[in-house]
Amino acid sequence: MRVRDIRKRSVVQTKEENQNISLAKIRSEISRYVDLIAAARFCTAGNKVCLPGPPGLPGSRGRRGPRGRKGKQGVKGEKGSQGPLGPTGRHGKRGIMGSRGIKGQKGDKGRPGPPGVAGPKGEPGESISAPEVILSPSTLTITEHLAATLFCQATGNPRPSVSWKFGEKVIMNGSKYSVEDGRLVVRGANYSDAGQYKCIAKSILGIMQKVATLIVRGRLRLTSRGGSKGGGGRLGGPCPPLGNS
Repeated sequence: MRVRDIRKRSVVQTKEENQNISLAKIRSEISRYVDLIAAARFCTAGNKVCLPGPPGLPGSRGRRGPRGRKGKQGVKGEKGSQGPLGPTGRHGKRGIMGSRGIKGQKGDKGRPGPPGVAGPKGEPGESISAPEVILSPSTLTITEHLAATLFCQATGNPRPSVSWKFGEKVIMNGSKYSVEDGRLVVRGANYSDAGQYKCIAKSILGIMQKVATLIVRGRLRLTSRGGSKGGGGRLGGPCPPLGNS
């Protein structure tokens, strides 16, 4: 509302001023015309000088002239001082991981560190020894078709391995022989099993062997002499033993 009142007042004042200027202009023109007539009569007489009259009232404001040319660019001012540091921005998203780089060269070997603290003294170890064999019995006599058992105990450090041989043949577990922890069992011994059996103890410190002899005796047999069944008979003696005595 205040802006409208101001505008209305300015318009009214402008109209009044224009009316006052128009009346003043008319009056000025009439006065000038009258003065010219009077001066013409007065100044036409000889030896009379006419003085200029007072200046008239200013005229109305003319129209606005055209815009002038653009002036020259002014001198560039000095650089201002740096402003205060702004707040830190948010972190951006993590980028894609790049390819793995080439493996670098191996570095030089470092210097050896100081020696460590000596540890406690260890317990004394067992003394080493070559194999020893204890064979029992050294001679065994059995009746044929029975089982014969021989024992072989081997000692030494490191602990030796034990094996058996009959002649030059290595004895293995089977239907005829059983070998377990140095014990040898000959099942159903007969005349062909009589002979020498070797117990062999072996380690990195050497070989030790001992020999046991197996003697196989034949069973007692009854024989009769004479042609008749009812005839008398006699008891035959045992068969001689086989094997080394």
